[in-house]
Amino acid sequence: MDQHRSLRNKIACRQCHNKPGWQQQLKLMKDQSAAQNRARNKTRYGRLCPKWVYDSVTMWKSKNILYVITKPDVYKSLASDTYIVLGEAKARALS
Repeated sequence: MDQHRSLRNKIACRQCHNKPGWQQQLKLMKDQSAAQNRARNKTRYGRLCPKWVYDSVTMWKSKNILYVITKPDVYKSLASDTYIVLGEAKARALS
């Protein structure tokens, strides 16, 4: 049973990594800390596919606080509509 799961993961991973733009996304990755490298390596072996290169991602925490991540690395889970965003978040107060 575990062999079938790992085989499915490898096949799904190959399908994602063969898309055009994957090599471009790897080239755009900047210098990273050890923790960031570990997180990125885990995304390669999980059931996560890299998405296209985004300029920025914005997230609201409350009415007045906005988090902005410029040049993020975005991954999508194959099993659900879950996205993982890696990058440096900067808080902006809207006042």
